[in-house]
Amino acid sequence: TAGLGDALPAATPTSLPTATPAPTFLLVEQAEWCAAAGRPGLIMVRVRDAAGGELAGIQVMVSWSSGQDRFWTGLRPAQGAGYADFQMAPGTAYEVSLATYPSEVARGLSSALSAGLCEEGVAAVDWRLVYQQAP
Repeated sequence: TAGLGDALPAATPTSLPTATPAPTFLLVEQAEWCAAAGRPGLIMVRVRDAAGGELAGIQVMVSWSSGQDRFWTGLRPAQGAGYADFQMAPGTAYEVSLATYPSEVARGLSSALSAGLCEEGVAAVDWRLVYQQAP
């Protein structure tokens, strides 16, 4: 029998599980397009995995000087699983990033037309953003 003066058995260290780091997404495309005549500008986002496959259910955050909103990919299946869009208000500059993953930020997005960019009747521009998971 063990007495009070006997040494206790050494504790065996337990290795803790390491968390898998969240994937990082790079902004691989940020392009300005002429919106359809008479339509307000849209921010159109596509999110892809490292192999280029579209990812549904990704939360996208858009912010501007007086607020922010969130929207998700995959809600317009006809546009593709990784597609999401947001309608811009005139005279407002926006920033876009992915809400739940580390990602680059698209800055200075606005529906304002640059002189001579689009044909007559077009009142706004669209922005196409493509986020792709870093390899």
